[in-house]
Formats: sequence, structure tokens, C-alpha cells
Amino acid sequence: MKTTFEQTTTEKEKSFQAILDKTVDNKKIFGTSFALKKETLLWNGASGNLSIDQPYFIASTTKLFTSAIILKLREESKLSLDDKIANYIDKSILSGLHVYKGKAYLLLREQKVRQAIQMQISSF
Repeated sequence: MKTTFEQTTTEKEKSFQAILDKTVDNKKIFGTSFALKKETLLWNGASGNLSIDQPYFIASTTKLFTSAIILKLREESKLSLDDKIANYIDKSILSGLHVYKGKAYLLLREQKVRQAIQMQISSF
């Protein structure tokens, strides 16, 4: 016996999918993908021209997510905006970034978290 979506999906999950389906209008929004995790609930869905396991271009939106996470960590007193980025990113990752013809143009190890979320990392 083949299991159908309706047999394995809760009403809440169906309502999440309905929201995604309603969002796609094929005029301005051609596809959407979404994931939700809260406590024991883990749900993901897609609609339109996207599937849940399909990569897609997200442009610069990761900056918004990164800033939100940093501010949440600050709220929880797990970091300070005046901490150096090097306190949280391994030296081996920072080493050699932004080097052109042997000259380092950014010294990320000296930059502060505040500068990163304000997109104000300075060049040398």
C-alpha cells in the first residue's frame, strides 16, 4: 500500500503547505521553499518551480540572517559587538582571505563583530 501525503501529514503541516501554495502567484512569485523547526516540530515545504531539495540563488539575504543570529547571541550575552571576529573564526580560515599578489587588503582578525554586521569592514 502506498502512503499518501494526506495519510502522513498533520493538519498543521497541510496548512503550512497551503500558505506556500497560496504565495506562488506565477506573476511576481514563481516558487518558494521554506523550513520550520520549533521544539519537536520539523517541517519543510516548497511550491511553484522549487522543490525542497533544490539549490537556488538567494543573493545577499544571508547577511540579514547572519546579523539576526549575531544580535540574538548578543541578547543572550554569548558575544559582544565589540569582540574581534577572530575570537569566533579559526585563524586558519581568516589567514589568506583578501590577499592579492601577496598583499593583504583586509585584516579581518582586527575587525569587530559590530563592523561585520554594519558591512563596514575596512580595507587597507
